[in-house]
Amino acid sequence: WPSPSLTGETLLVRRDGGDVLYLNDLRHRAGAALSLRLPLAPGSLLPAALAADGKEGLAEGIDYRGVPVLAAIRRVPGTPWFMVAKVDREEIYVPGRRLIWTAEIVVIGMLAVSGLGLGVLWQRHDARWLRIRMAAERARQSLAERVLYLNKYANESILLVDEQLNILEANDCALRTYGYSLEELRGLTLPDLRAPEARAAAVPLYRGLEAARA
Repeated sequence: WPSPSLTGETLLVRRDGGDVLYLNDLRHRAGAALSLRLPLAPGSLLPAALAADGKEGLAEGIDYRGVPVLAAIRRVPGTPWFMVAKVDREEIYVPGRRLIWTAEIVVIGMLAVSGLGLGVLWQRHDARWLRIRMAAERARQSLAERVLYLNKYANESILLVDEQLNILEANDCALRTYGYSLEELRGLTLPDLRAPEARAAAVPLYRGLEAARA
């Protein structure tokens, strides 16, 4: 895995009759190698079952623990095996939710400070109002600096994109992870950060994440 993950794991699976057979040990279930098999039920959302049915690319599903996951499926050339790399969907959404919560707190704080300033402005135009307004501005700047600090020193890559998936902003962790400068990233889209053969399949996944967040 390119970065630490609490839930990410890679599986090797193959079809075995009417079942999917796990070839390697699993992160969340001990002793699974060559012993754990699950039925290939019609309409199954199990990523390993999708792989055993010959599906490749990106997929959303429910893993062997019954947890919603996002998975990438690839065939191992020259073998009946498939590799499935998956991570819990909840883990993927956590950084974005943290950023949204932080932004909401900052906006509420700024609105409160601005409301206070406007109220004082309406009542009086004297030196006391000037001092309050200066204090409000300092508080607003302090909130803005905290958000900037969070964005700069967060331990997770954070990218801001528009509706066309063009990259607008990136924090320092993202710059280190992808090896680009900020100006270089601003000239790319999210699919550009994936391997060439995976870019076309990545767009529907990103659209799906946006729809799920909405």
